[in-house]
Amino acid sequence: MGQESKEETTDRLPVPHFVIDTQGMPSKQALALWHEQVGLLGQTRLKDSSPERFEARVEYYQIGELVLGTAKTQAQSFDRSRYQIGRDGVSHYVLQFYIDGGCRARFAGQEALGSRGDFMTFDCAQPQMTETPDYTCIHLFVPRQSLAPLLNAPDEQNMRVFSGGGALVGMFRDHLAALYRRAAFLTASEAAALARPTLELAAAVINGSVREDTAAGVHLALFDMICRHVIERVLDPALTPDSIAAHFGISPRKLSYLFQNAGGISNYIQEQRLHHARVALADSTQKGRSIADIAEGYGFVHPQSFTRAFQRLHGLTPREFRSLARDRHKWDAQTVSRETWWRLITETGT
Repeated sequence: MGQESKEETTDRLPVPHFVIDTQGMPSKQALALWHEQVGLLGQTRLKDSSPERFEARVEYYQIGELVLGTAKTQAQSFDRSRYQIGRDGVSHYVLQFYIDGGCRARFAGQEALGSRGDFMTFDCAQPQMTETPDYTCIHLFVPRQSLAPLLNAPDEQNMRVFSGGGALVGMFRDHLAALYRRAAFLTASEAAALARPTLELAAAVINGSVREDTAAGVHLALFDMICRHVIERVLDPALTPDSIAAHFGISPRKLSYLFQNAGGISNYIQEQRLHHARVALADSTQKGRSIADIAEGYGFVHPQSFTRAFQRLHGLTPREFRSLARDRHKWDAQTVSRETWWRLITETGT
């Protein structure tokens, strides 16, 4: 094998990860650490100036050019002045969801109030003063040069509040939460590939509409939400393409477009049900159930159609699969394809 280049090796490394956690620290030491870190962008003051115990936890992942993180800390205020802006030159946008707590922001006679579940945007190139109770949030730091070209009004995004009940807002929140959960398992190259769709979805939320140059990110996030909706309700007999389209407020044609690379939405639903059926067939505690009974339990009224669909997806009939699952050491590897063997050991476990 040829020697890998330094760039190829770097792309396969985990994403950069950074944590500040004051748990277990003496209060004065914890406060000093917090003020030191937050002080890079502005001045912070606690509501309780001398707490017996101060706790804060911040965790960040670098997603390409973006920095995605969560923060949990105590009630405080934060001021970012024109002097601070001139000194540090930071001009990022900060996009923030409040999981708990909220934020009251004000400057030059303007005021904005964000509550639990709401989405707020801050422009680090502009002054701001904020007050928060104890809060938990998920936030995204975005370089101005990356997001501004996608925005209709790039200089009017400081201290804006978007209701958490909005459809696009909810889609963006779910996307960031899912990305944060998966960040530790991403390689640097995978994370970089997700940065652009994330920016496009953020721009669609802030603009209040989907521009042509931001559509791809919105479609990716919507596709992911629909997939999770199907997985969570896969055993519901009322789960149909029409019910899914109605739930997400899109047309059946739009739903079909989103799933065209997955073989269609009906095919995706069927595959999820077949995966559940596969688990049931391999489960020794269900060995008393007939294949027909398992098929019916996962939405297949006709055993023959279940057999054909199962074999098409897994390379074996349900009867063959159940037999192999019971005694995986007594089968002839020459009778099944390499792909089928790989699916057996990766999808059913050892």
